[in-house]
Amino acid sequence: MISNGKWAKKNKIELDAMLTMVETKKGKIEYIKWGEAPYMLILPGTPGWAFFHFGFTGPHSAPFGAITVNRPGYGNVPLTEDNKTAEQQADLLVALMDHLGIEKFPLLAASGGGCIGLRMAIQYPEKI
Repeated sequence: MISNGKWAKKNKIELDAMLTMVETKKGKIEYIKWGEAPYMLILPGTPGWAFFHFGFTGPHSAPFGAITVNRPGYGNVPLTEDNKTAEQQADLLVALMDHLGIEKFPLLAASGGGCIGLRMAIQYPEKI
């Protein structure tokens, strides 16, 4: 099995410093902003960690930036009765993008984040 758990534990202080926790109108969420605008929202699979940036920084970076998140239940984002369902998490993520002033954005949702991405597209087609 391939895992980055040991690496993440060893680098926890540095990794935590990369995260920004915000209180949106729909609850708390942590995110990392990679690169420059325009931004794509990237929803990780399970587990839902924000620590990946494949190509969004550095000399050969993508022509767009990325917003990555710790989904509820991961990192320092609490899993509560208000953010358990895919519908609630879609609301939370749109509230994050509203908080960041990003009105419309492309979305990449993988694996466990896929159902949340689908809910976002269903609930907020004008934003995706």
